[in-house]
Amino acid sequence: MISNLRDKSITVMVVEPIQSIRRLMASIIKDLGFSNIESYESLNDAKKSIFRLGPKWVITSLCERDSFNAITLLNAALKEDVLSDCMISLLVDAANQDILPDAFQLGLISSHPQVTTAGTLKNELTQLFSVCESCKWNLSAVAAHYLFSLLATRKEFKDLTSTLNNCLTLFPDHLFLTLKHAEAFFMQGKNDQAIMVLRHAKTISSDHKNAAEKLCQNYLGATLTTIEGQQSFAASQGMRTAVIIDSDQTTVKALTAIFQDLGFVEIAGFSDALTFFDWLRDHPDVDLIVSEWKIPKGSGPAIIQRIRVDHALSAPLIIHSSVVQDKDRVLLKELGVTDVIPKPMYQKILGQELKTIIAADIEGTKAEVLVNNIRSAIRKKELSSAQTSLDRLKAGDAPGHLKQHLEAEVLLAIGDAVNAKNIAVSALNTGGESLALLDLLGRILLKLRELDLAKKFLDKAAKISPENIERLCLQAEVATELGDKLAAEASFAKAEKIDGESTVLLETKATIATVDGQEDLVKSLIKRLSSGEGVVGRLNNRAVSLVKDGKPSEALALYKQALSAVAGDDPDLGGVLLYNIALSHIRAGNTRAAAESLASIKDPKKTRVGAKVTSLSQRVITSLKSGKPLVTAADELPELEPVAAPFIPIYPKVRPGTRALYLIYQRDRPFLEKTTVLLNKS
Repeated sequence: MISNLRDKSITVMVVEPIQSIRRLMASIIKDLGFSNIESYESLNDAKKSIFRLGPKWVITSLCERDSFNAITLLNAALKEDVLSDCMISLLVDAANQDILPDAFQLGLISSHPQVTTAGTLKNELTQLFSVCESCKWNLSAVAAHYLFSLLATRKEFKDLTSTLNNCLTLFPDHLFLTLKHAEAFFMQGKNDQAIMVLRHAKTISSDHKNAAEKLCQNYLGATLTTIEGQQSFAASQGMRTAVIIDSDQTTVKALTAIFQDLGFVEIAGFSDALTFFDWLRDHPDVDLIVSEWKIPKGSGPAIIQRIRVDHALSAPLIIHSSVVQDKDRVLLKELGVTDVIPKPMYQKILGQELKTIIAADIEGTKAEVLVNNIRSAIRKKELSSAQTSLDRLKAGDAPGHLKQHLEAEVLLAIGDAVNAKNIAVSALNTGGESLALLDLLGRILLKLRELDLAKKFLDKAAKISPENIERLCLQAEVATELGDKLAAEASFAKAEKIDGESTVLLETKATIATVDGQEDLVKSLIKRLSSGEGVVGRLNNRAVSLVKDGKPSEALALYKQALSAVAGDDPDLGGVLLYNIALSHIRAGNTRAAAESLASIKDPKKTRVGAKVTSLSQRVITSLKSGKPLVTAADELPELEPVAAPFIPIYPKVRPGTRALYLIYQRDRPFLEKTTVLLNKS
């Protein structure tokens, strides 16, 4: 999204309850060269003009007492074509600063303190234009500047670095964003990552190189060139932690020595799989894993699937073994194993081989990197990040069938199975059959309940790669739906032989047991899992399908079974399920039962849907008092809430990068209750 602020003829709206400040704002904006300025006391007063004129810039107070407030304006700009290129800046007082992260998620361009002096206000607005120029008028970068200051003050560095990374996926090599990305790492003390960003920056242009040298000097007191000459290989690749899994202590010692020479700061060795996975739960930030294929307390196929599927780790994974067979290599490729190094190998040669593989994996081709980013983001349920990488892949020169394949994967992840099917079939027609595409079509068709076809594609994929636990579980699920319990048990038996404690296996068995009403079995399976959340997510997907098929009563029964068998004493999962039960009651036309379900949530604030519970409860109470149905054409309820759903409203026609940081900055926690109340006022 490119700023309209260079065009001084655009319509600007100023909204501020205090007349003197409103006049002051209009005067300053006029001095900045704008002539078409309209002023209003409240957004309620401005609403008709906003939708009639489609202003290009609205600078407003929060107007929290209005039914049409700054939050509802931001949401409207995501939905209404007349506001598609409207920039929104927010003046906010100290008491409402906490609402800003939510506002930036909804597409806010800039935030400014609510001040009363001409000098301070003029400085704020003048600085906005300076930031726009520094960002080359890219409004995602402008919003990132203001968000940077906010999140750095709040020390929310994880969200900050993730957002900047998403921005750079959309706008690669953008100087301002690149420098901010490096600065975010410097502020966290992650100097090696910052240097890695700046090393790439200096290869782009002389401007990038000069800025990178200056930023490095500011934070480290030395130029980038000097620092690079002092770095180890691991640091130069942004790596810190290496893991070795091998029962042969001679191999562990040799690899430890190699990793020390390469400059890894933390090196952990494990002689069996269970000890490694126990350690991994508390140490998820791993940069490199080198593993033997034959390991005590865990086979090679089990280890790589736990790493890639259960833990969603995308770090380079190298198998160092003499027992890998040709039949294993299909599964290794399917699950993204980086490479296989045969044993034995002289230590010096092994070290050089590892350096070559690591460097090649990190560099990769643009298409390879983007494909890996997309699949890793889907695994981690970071769907906005997956979408931004997909948009960049589609803009590049990757083969058309690959673009279609990845688009279908993203569509399935966001719940659009119908379009995912159409695009995947097109990829099949243009690119031919591949293991990954057969598997994808099987998943899509299962989601659409086209069970016979799903079975056909999954069976084909299983013949090529028979030890994929996730696919074996899908085959069991399809067989169960088709009434073939023997086939389901056979698929489960194959999966259990590979890894009886696989998270995917346990969750699938618990889901089917819940549907069958086997509560004791469900509870025993849940005890073997770290959380019942994955099971609830799977059950929710099934319930959503039932609702879409016009079967809300069946969805309701499923949620009740899940509440009894899965949630247990977990207040968060229990709250999510009771909220979904309330939505099911409403869709079935039973508003009073919905009210009872919502009232059963003992402490909504302890659940991720707390703000939504409060909002829905208010609407239910209003409906019961008035006697009017809750669901009307102008008041549609959201879809049943998936457990791991994004917390922000999703509007498919708005792509990442077209509305500031919408779908680029996403927090892994819900809106404030205050935000949700404001959002639902209109």
